[in-house]
Amino acid sequence: MAEVNLIGGGSTGGTVTTGGAGLPPSNCRNLEMKKEGTQVSLKWTDPQDTVIDGQYLCSWGGTMIVRKAGSYPASSTDGTLIKDSKVRDAHFAEALVDELPDTENEYFYRAFPYSVNGVVNLDTHNAFGAVIYGFYIDTLDPNPATRVHYIEDNEYFKPAKMNFSTGLFDYGDWADAWFIRNLRPCMLKNDGTVDYELYEYNYALKKDGEPSDIANASYNGNAMIGIPQVWLKYVKVGTRFYVYIANKQVDSAFKAYAHINNNGDLLDEIFLPIYEGSLISGKLRSLSGQRPESSTTSEAERNAAVANGEGWFTGVLADWLLIQMLTVLIGRTTDSQGTFGNGHYSGGTQASHLHTTGALNTKGLFWGSSGNEGIKMFGQENATGDRWERIAGWINVSGTQKIKLTYGTEDGSTATGYNETGSGYIAIGAAPSGTSGGYISKAALTQWGIFPCEASGSSSTFYCDGLWFNNGQTDYALVGGDCSDGSLVGAFASNLNDVPSQVDWPLGASLSCKPLL
Repeated sequence: MAEVNLIGGGSTGGTVTTGGAGLPPSNCRNLEMKKEGTQVSLKWTDPQDTVIDGQYLCSWGGTMIVRKAGSYPASSTDGTLIKDSKVRDAHFAEALVDELPDTENEYFYRAFPYSVNGVVNLDTHNAFGAVIYGFYIDTLDPNPATRVHYIEDNEYFKPAKMNFSTGLFDYGDWADAWFIRNLRPCMLKNDGTVDYELYEYNYALKKDGEPSDIANASYNGNAMIGIPQVWLKYVKVGTRFYVYIANKQVDSAFKAYAHINNNGDLLDEIFLPIYEGSLISGKLRSLSGQRPESSTTSEAERNAAVANGEGWFTGVLADWLLIQMLTVLIGRTTDSQGTFGNGHYSGGTQASHLHTTGALNTKGLFWGSSGNEGIKMFGQENATGDRWERIAGWINVSGTQKIKLTYGTEDGSTATGYNETGSGYIAIGAAPSGTSGGYISKAALTQWGIFPCEASGSSSTFYCDGLWFNNGQTDYALVGGDCSDGSLVGAFASNLNDVPSQVDWPLGASLSCKPLL
């Protein structure tokens, strides 16, 4: 049989490898999977014949169901054939039941419909249990409201946005997305285990209504937001940047770098800070009622973060890119301020002007305004604005951007751990140009993410956020913007202008935790 990856119409950017006669059938639909003990029940709708203007272009011949341990089958021969079903829709109502061979492995199932000529469809949408969301950015369109286009399972979704008139967040069609539904505000103990969950509309309370420890400096842990596993894939086609976001690794190009811990283990959940980092007894903390720390070097920040215990660190590039892409996805825009709120973006001239943490405890997981009041995104207070966030894994070395998305070498880097020189990092080039302190007008797409590379835009075009750079030195990245930057702050705001030892009132760091198993 010839096997074919479909392009367009819901594919994830594969290539065609025919060699057979004719076209493959369309995708299966309504794929359902239910696991009970060692039994897995599968239901699906087989594709119809492809007929255009009365001409049969492809006739469905059957659907093979293949099981594989550890990952989705890449082809109809990559795994164990469970059934070759040649009766259309035989398992639309009556499930195909498979008995798992063991309980030690995780098994993945994929359908492979084929034509009467034996041409097999390899589209990844035939994976059972996979949810694939996506968008593409038309890089030639400067309008942030029209340059992002929905594709995949969310093609017809209504985007999310803050209603600045009512003060309420409108989730659009995104409230049930797994990465929002499974957000988990919690108190995380220093050993990396969740002590208890917080009530999302008032972090001062536990989920059961009892008082929480969000302001307790003696508590052996921190207030964090749990982020479920997310897989990202980036593809450039002409002048379009395609981004695919899935709940599972549907093919090898999908990566979940943010969910890999220091030992190289893939985690179901990582933890990002609810609050901007504060210094308490030499430790970087995430607690309510504190003044955000600032005027410390990157080395001091890292040392204060790891003082919490194993798995703790400052913010890292992979986490920033993950939240950034989710922001573009649910908002369908590259203008985060116009959609989610300005944040605390103006009026700051000294450290005392930074917001005391906890001001947005009762605002839910998302909140913003068209004023100067702060912002909450994915459960994180002041996710942008107020104070620049220094993150590990992104270095500008004399105009060469270098990146690292994992502590180990799983991302393709050769260095273990993060450093201040970019040694062993992945060089992506993309020399920043334009006017330092200007608005981002161009970005470079890589297999690891989207990185700003030109500042010649405006507050209402392209990425709408600021880019600072100095190509004559080695810079340690800061993100998000501060309360003296005006409309330059936001989800793409990037500062590649400061050396690692730079100290100043609007520069600081916050926690992250990727527990060790």
